[in-house]
Amino acid sequence: MSSVDTCKWQGVDCSTGTEVLGLDLVWQGLSGTLPTEIVALTSLQMISFASNQFTGTIPSEYARLRTLFALELHRNLLTGSIPEAYYEAASETG
Repeated sequence: MSSVDTCKWQGVDCSTGTEVLGLDLVWQGLSGTLPTEIVALTSLQMISFASNQFTGTIPSEYARLRTLFALELHRNLLTGSIPEAYYEAASETG
């Protein structure tokens, strides 16, 4: 089985190594709920899922992304408020 170089995928930005630093998936026609699996990308700094058709709420798991500084979710069909975990994570990092 051959390995897949995810850093060559459209909308995936990586470091000079193989760490995924950004997901830029604006206007991609994505739908469903926001994926919680991306918390496994521990070096992620930017997520842009703007202008898609995501539904549901913002996952509180995203607060575990300690290197994340930009989360763009506008122009989706999300409901609810920003999870309290984001404010707690922000106060811990200063």
